Amino acid sequence: MFVVTRSDDAARIEYNNIADNRQYNVKMGLEQRGDVTLPRNWWGSSDPAAIERTFFDARHDPALGRVRAPEPLAGPIDPAGWQP
Repeated sequence: MFVVTRSDDAARIEYNNIADNRQYNVKMGLEQRGDVTLPRNWWGSSDPAAIERTFFDARHDPALGRVRAPEPLAGPIDPAGWQP
């Protein structure tokens, strides 16, 4: 997922499988200074430290905002049987 400038943390991206991407699960764009919150998703792990390692954000470049992933899911979503 590539987060671009003017992403004001207004979108809600929840209950998705966002895992096993090549380099990062989330990459902040060059001028994305605001934080982005992506709650309740499956990141390939439920360990916060492991999840954070899949984000390219202020942890790699202090000019960028941070990706926050509160309440990670304990396992992947089954798209065929998922209901909110």
